Amino acid sequence: MEEELHREFTCPICADIFTNPKGLPCLHSFCRECLRVYITKQQENKGRNCEFSCPVCRHNVVPPDGRKPVENWVDQFPSNHQIISLMDLMLLKRNDKPCRLCQKRDLPTKAVNLCRTCQEEYCADCSKFHLLLKATKTHKLFPLENVSVPSRSGTAVTSLSLPEEPADMFEYTIESSNCQQVKVTSESDSAECWITGAVFLEDDKVLMADNRNMKLKLFSADFKLLTEDDSYKPYDIALMDNETVAVSDSGCVRYCDIEMNSLKPSKTYNTDWKIYVPKILSLSGYCRGICCSKGKIAVCSGKDLDKRIIFQDIEIVRHVWQDIDGKSMFREPWYCVMNESANLIFVADGVGVEGHVICITTQGRFRWKHKFEMPRGLCVCGDHLFVADMKDNSIKVISLDGKEVRTLLTREDGIQRPQSVAINSTGDKLLVSSCPPYNNDYVSIFDLKYKKGERRRPVTAQPVVRAHRQSDLCSVS
Repeated sequence: MEEELHREFTCPICADIFTNPKGLPCLHSFCRECLRVYITKQQENKGRNCEFSCPVCRHNVVPPDGRKPVENWVDQFPSNHQIISLMDLMLLKRNDKPCRLCQKRDLPTKAVNLCRTCQEEYCADCSKFHLLLKATKTHKLFPLENVSVPSRSGTAVTSLSLPEEPADMFEYTIESSNCQQVKVTSESDSAECWITGAVFLEDDKVLMADNRNMKLKLFSADFKLLTEDDSYKPYDIALMDNETVAVSDSGCVRYCDIEMNSLKPSKTYNTDWKIYVPKILSLSGYCRGICCSKGKIAVCSGKDLDKRIIFQDIEIVRHVWQDIDGKSMFREPWYCVMNESANLIFVADGVGVEGHVICITTQGRFRWKHKFEMPRGLCVCGDHLFVADMKDNSIKVISLDGKEVRTLLTREDGIQRPQSVAINSTGDKLLVSSCPPYNNDYVSIFDLKYKKGERRRPVTAQPVVRAHRQSDLCSVS
């Protein structure tokens, strides 16, 4: 228990339990005093420039009011109280879980039943209400005292089928066994990895964005390091064709050619492209998620109040940040992905634990949104959208119309603070990376199986057992 609490609530600077934690926009937290000293020293070393880099991910952070004294910058960032998370962890260890609905109303009610379909625990009153609702009346509830939590070394089978609901609903089973993870380090790494983006190439090669080490890393299908390039500060990667990828870098988008297991930069585009809209806000130039489909490119960009999706279709470039009523459409866009027809863009958006997956057209028209606590990486397979839900420690699947949501993988399957997801061209392998401080140097690869006769509809997800020694990895100087 102590070990888990220490890991969950340890300040990366002082390596001790948080004291008055402050959260940065990149979602990394630090003790107030540790962060104050860090900011002050960095400004002294680099000269005052109204920004500093996060000690963990190195992203540039701009204080809300840089005109104030440097020692006061730390108080401009919100405190990050994690009491709820701490209580959840303690209750989980005691197998004494809170009712999820009562918890949202700050009521400390003990759960007595588990809904296998929703994968949520409810108290006696909420259980009755759950079975009265039209949408959930066919769900099956099980007493928590009869539900065992499987160990990581065993095999768990969780049925998520809904027998009395329409045939177009998700129907699949989750199977998980002892998960062996794939190591993605290289000898030249200067820090722990942080894989913020990945894409499967031809023959299941994988290109990964190691943001913390500021590298692109190319791996073979059996996850041996083929080459790496440290001329980037990459965040995300999108496949344009079998030989070219687009990389979201700090303030720009770069095209990179892949030739015979090597990486070759080709073009660089600054995010201050010419904009064909009647009214614009000044672009900060910070890039995160990127996606490509049928020659179209979309990029998550912006800081402060300038949150937008940059969309490029041939020579036409548009910035999407407001709906038809002039209201801001995004709070903090992290990742984006397009459907196969390239007419819809799905955006993982949110601040703190308040987030949504938002669907818009490539013309910037709002379609739908679905609430998540901390949505991050996205990928599309056929008619379904895979979502990395960082706060919930899960991978979820949504129908492209936003009406159907199911949980595919959970913490019991080895999912911890998932950062990015990627799926191969045949749709049978799913890659999941994690956000610090969990499993930084590893990614998980899951086998996906599909129900016969249905178009890429996931039936099972099972971890592929692939463990590689450090000696199996090679680096390129």
